[in-house]
Amino acid sequence: MTVPKIGISWLGVKLGLRMLVKQPGMTFVAVFALAIGIPVGLAPIHLVNAYEAPLPVDDGDRIQLLRNFSLATSRVDRTTPYELVQWREALTTFEAIGALRASTYNLDSDDGLAPPVRGASVTASTFDILRVPPLFGRTLLPSDEVISGADLVVT
Repeated sequence: MTVPKIGISWLGVKLGLRMLVKQPGMTFVAVFALAIGIPVGLAPIHLVNAYEAPLPVDDGDRIQLLRNFSLATSRVDRTTPYELVQWREALTTFEAIGALRASTYNLDSDDGLAPPVRGASVTASTFDILRVPPLFGRTLLPSDEVISGADLVVT
């Protein structure tokens, strides 16, 4: 069995170019549809891949996310400290359960020109989950999680 050769028909290319020139409106629509349709079609795939990508830490693919979802508002609800304690008691198959709230913090400097800094308020188990040691000092301890405790900074 022989496989037929697929060659370019120069006559087909010539006729195609002639039609593109004779029909500029259709050419614009076709180019616009390709220019918009391809990125719009690929965007969901890229978003899913970015969302499911593991964290850039050792064993980042083992970390999971728990959230409260409100059926009434169809939105993610904020998790309360009470719910976190309930999850820690009920979900015994997890090694550790932690919480974080990302925020921007204003720092005080001598000249008053310190830019805002991105950070997060985290529970003590966060460093155990991420398996990342601090650059300076120690990580948080469970005794640091009390509401009346002092604010601590870990870098």
